[in-house]
Amino acid sequence: MANQENKIVMITWKDAAYTFEGEFPDHLPEIQTAVGFVIEDTPEFIKIANNAYIEPSGKVLPIDGFLIPKKTVLKVQEL
Repeated sequence: MANQENKIVMITWKDAAYTFEGEFPDHLPEIQTAVGFVIEDTPEFIKIANNAYIEPSGKVLPIDGFLIPKKTVLKVQEL
């Protein structure tokens, strides 16, 4: 089982649109949702691991995940 500080959450956020091809997108991206273990939570961002290895001690070692700016977050739900 993961340590208590590594809560599992579902984060809903709205990201920016961007381009690498010289033409701007016509609309914003769809609302995004990610589920994972909270690795770090600061006033500026929340870092979650979608895929992690959990040591027998309960320590969560992230394999991959997201660093989501707090200003883009619409909702954080503990699971």
